[in-house]
Amino acid sequence: MCEWSYRVSDHFQTGREIVAVSFSYLDRFVDKCSCNRSAFKLAAMTTLYMANKIYGGPHTLTIGALAELSRGEFEISHISEMEVVILQTLAWRLHPPIAQCFIDAFHKYICIPADGSMSIAVYRRAIFFAELALYDYTFASKDRSLIAIASLMNAMEGTDNITIDQQNNFLDVISVAFD
Repeated sequence: MCEWSYRVSDHFQTGREIVAVSFSYLDRFVDKCSCNRSAFKLAAMTTLYMANKIYGGPHTLTIGALAELSRGEFEISHISEMEVVILQTLAWRLHPPIAQCFIDAFHKYICIPADGSMSIAVYRRAIFFAELALYDYTFASKDRSLIAIASLMNAMEGTDNITIDQQNNFLDVISVAFD
């Protein structure tokens, strides 16, 4: 479902961060409600719709478009009903911190020129690593801030021009700034 969600997000040109928000909703929902395969698919589609609706994506990702993508498995009414169930289950807590938000905040603490191509490359790689973390349910219970730091560290480690001292300096600064 994660891969499908990214494909749908790309097709409808929404921000890819809505998939992270969607999976935050989905993980928290599934933690409280057991689902069979069909209910899980419906919940995943619904949370993607909710995340896009709340975070202001293009209006092309509509409830009708998602019902069409289900190829007759779900109707608009199913998605709408599931949305109410999810809202009630999550007690309307719909603004989760996602790793991408922490990456945005932490990225400026890396000791490389913020406007250079190296900085952009590290940022993009870190976002990619955070997206990959959504594929593995092991990370669902981990703090999003830790996923962001790990993503940034992995992004820096794979870059030849960033030294181990710069990486350690980043960790020191994050540790002091954010305790």
